[in-house]
Amino acid sequence: MVNDVPPKAEEELHFQGRDVHEQFQFYFRQHWIRLVKPLLITLFWSVAIATACFIIFVQLGVRDWQSRHGLLIALFAIFAIIHLGFLMRFYTYFLYIIVITDRRVHRIKKTLFSVDDHQTIDIWTFQDIHKWQHGIIQNLLGFGSLILEAQDTVLKIHFVPRIAKIYGYISHLREIAREKMTRERSISGA
Repeated sequence: MVNDVPPKAEEELHFQGRDVHEQFQFYFRQHWIRLVKPLLITLFWSVAIATACFIIFVQLGVRDWQSRHGLLIALFAIFAIIHLGFLMRFYTYFLYIIVITDRRVHRIKKTLFSVDDHQTIDIWTFQDIHKWQHGIIQNLLGFGSLILEAQDTVLKIHFVPRIAKIYGYISHLREIAREKMTRERSISGA
């Protein structure tokens, strides 16, 4: 049992697929390390473009104005495409959210244009909750994967931040939901 239950939100959170009888508990996004690779790729290409600009325009000193303009436009286009790609990854990071209520776990995954995915599992139906932290980086930074198994469904959530606390919260909410379901069944059966 977990003693430090997450704080309740002062305002109700409205999200896609929310039942009016559900009480919001907490939400989280994936760990920030998910953005490290796209950021490093963007920084690498930005430095490469800056180096190319320095070599082409300062070291070589292109004299023809048409060539200079053409090269500048091409380098700027590459720079813009690379940064737009990072911006799309950044928005995808923020639009992938896990919402935990007293009854269900909602995984909401969106992108700007193409993906609108929502998967929901009732907490009381969880048969198993697995926590995976493999490797030094995951253990040092405190993230990992949660695998929530219900009867016919498996919900895999990767890059979960503060995984030990979230694992404890979900286990605690599962026990509360099972007690509540048992009481409702005994009342309706009596």
